[in-house]
Amino acid sequence: SAAASDLQVGITSWGYSCSDREFPGVYARVSNQFNWIRENVCSVGAFYAPDYFGCSTESASGNTDEAAETKKITIQIAFDDRPKEQGFVLTSVHDGRIVHYQPIGSFDAAEPFEISLDVDAKQRYKFVYLDEAGDGFRQRFVNDGETPGFQIHHEGKVLVSSEVGKYFLFSEHDFD
Repeated sequence: SAAASDLQVGITSWGYSCSDREFPGVYARVSNQFNWIRENVCSVGAFYAPDYFGCSTESASGNTDEAAETKKITIQIAFDDRPKEQGFVLTSVHDGRIVHYQPIGSFDAAEPFEISLDVDAKQRYKFVYLDEAGDGFRQRFVNDGETPGFQIHHEGKVLVSSEVGKYFLFSEHDFD
């Protein structure tokens, strides 16, 4: 496929208008930061990283402090009929560390998704649910009548829950 042979050389940083002689654009060379990019991609998305990154899936959850008191949270998602439009990111509010990232386009089927993660019991977290079409969880029942939406819970207690029928490009929730 053409996408397999694509090569990203740079990223536009900023500029005024496009190709303006008086105000040229500022760019960043990707190769200069490749090691940093690979390290961060491997720490949050090793399962989805390109093979040439050489990520170990054992370190996919990122750096953790073994001495920290942890609790297990579970993220559950029941999709509407457009799962490819959706993704999410869970970060630590304290240091901005990405705990788990599920990019838009990574969900192929409308089957329910569930993942359990160990998080620091004393930290605050931010969960951002993404919907590139901006139509949120539409009020369509799929998967044997399940209502589309997400929930994060710990030992049966709901920490975060979505609203069906609310339109959004992203839905942001803090919890501890």
